[in-house]
Amino acid sequence: MLAIDPGYAAGCKCAVVGPDGRLAPDSVFNQSTHLSTGNGGLFSVYPLRGRPAAVATLASYLRAAVAWSQSVGVGIAVGVGDGHGSTEALALARDAISSATTNTKAEVLPPVSVVREAGASVWSASPSASAEFPGMPPAAIGAVSLARRLQDPLGELVKVRLEY
Repeated sequence: MLAIDPGYAAGCKCAVVGPDGRLAPDSVFNQSTHLSTGNGGLFSVYPLRGRPAAVATLASYLRAAVAWSQSVGVGIAVGVGDGHGSTEALALARDAISSATTNTKAEVLPPVSVVREAGASVWSASPSASAEFPGMPPAAIGAVSLARRLQDPLGELVKVRLEY
């Protein structure tokens, strides 16, 4: 799962999580993209600083995420938060998918879904989120919550409700 939290002016925060909701290991990106973040599957792209570079960076991470998901035997989907800048982030995701694929008939393009962001910032700024992701800014943690919402909407909603 690749989730994009559309903070268009401040950059889009992105997270790649596995089927268990944990971040992809940084080694996935070291080998495939040479774009190591040191933060596992958390990274940012900045469309307003240069859209072609943002598309290329996101496409590199997407290729690595697809290869990793296939190696663990699952498919991949892309989720984009419905907050401010979501239309632009959705277009960015679609352009990155187009750039990342070889366009062969056998290749299946990952589905793209819009994910409700309501409450994601509540959990990402909570003590439990800080304990799970020490030293990470809440904006980056919010992208993880979006990915998990796409995987298990009710499970994430319960976590947010427990933090109120």
